[in-house]
Amino acid sequence: LMEERLRSTRSSQLAAEEDIESLEDELAENKRTQEKLQVELKHVMSEKLSLSSQLGDFKLRVDHMTETGKGREQKYEASISKLHQCLLESESNLSDAQNTQSDLVNETNSLKVALEDKE
Repeated sequence: LMEERLRSTRSSQLAAEEDIESLEDELAENKRTQEKLQVELKHVMSEKLSLSSQLGDFKLRVDHMTETGKGREQKYEASISKLHQCLLESESNLSDAQNTQSDLVNETNSLKVALEDKE
């Protein structure tokens, strides 16, 4: 009976160790994904700054054209509209990336707690 209990305990211990390894692997994968998202987030933020700058430049050009009477406002306004749409999409992508990163942080924290509980 003692040997049976010992075998059962060892079996449970091996299963727990496998669970811990699996959780550690998942935690490592989440960290890698989080690092990739951080790089993507930086890229999106850089893109947003660039688009904001371009939008400002186009607005200045439109103002200059209006003042000098060259009558090209419609062309530039269309460009501004396109840039503004790109900026909105960039902001949306930035928000999505931030939300995904936040979700990964929460999941990573949950996995850490689960890993500590298993140990």
